[in-house]
Amino acid sequence: MAFFLDSIMRFLLVLFFLEMSTCLFACECIFLPLDDAFRNSDFVGIGTVKKVHAQDPSAKTKKVEFEVSQFFKGVELDQFFFDFDLNNLCMGGDLKEGEKYLMYLDRRFGIYRTNLCLGRHFPVRYEYVMKRELQILQALSETSLKLSDSFRINFYGNDFFTKINKLKIPKTSNEFGIYLVKYYSQSLKEVDTISGFDPTADYLIESAMKRSTWNFEPKYDNEVTFPVTFLIVLDRGYSLDGKLFSISRYDRM
Repeated sequence: MAFFLDSIMRFLLVLFFLEMSTCLFACECIFLPLDDAFRNSDFVGIGTVKKVHAQDPSAKTKKVEFEVSQFFKGVELDQFFFDFDLNNLCMGGDLKEGEKYLMYLDRRFGIYRTNLCLGRHFPVRYEYVMKRELQILQALSETSLKLSDSFRINFYGNDFFTKINKLKIPKTSNEFGIYLVKYYSQSLKEVDTISGFDPTADYLIESAMKRSTWNFEPKYDNEVTFPVTFLIVLDRGYSLDGKLFSISRYDRM
């Protein structure tokens, strides 16, 4: 169960941030779980391809300019550019002016890299991920919550995920739910719905959260003072049978 849940969460793009309004990047393929991608990024936002420059015959790459239209975390950027290698298998296709990308930017090893793998060899999956992740970020940006920290749930030790996988959420409801919970060392006593599926489903989910046994990584339990407030995002999008899976987003308060 843990392996399967972990694998379905590894779908986000990770692009790395340069602390300037105009930046130069190099490309590599890296996929991180949702919570890791957000926590490890200095900037999260939306970039639109502004201009794709003609390729120099003597070079393998061509310059692509991006314009930032919205940001969810970090210092606001106006634009950036990087050298795009059309033959790089990581890319899987050309870029077109006007295309929008959800960007996760961060600095690594003193070099600023950009990941535009985009799952282009899985275009339907990418389009789905882009839309869903953007909806989640939009909902969270409308709250005063600070998404600054994360920790891993030990899926084997938490019966909550077994309980919610038995719930059937109507197809007419929202595709994800965001819940603010207060954790008292293995038990959740307070649950507030930030953005839910529907009233009936949210009631069942909140009840399941409160009745469940929760076990988190020992390192986390040893580092904090309880109670701890954090976020849980549930998304059923990758399940053909309507089951729910956790996309974990957390905030210490």
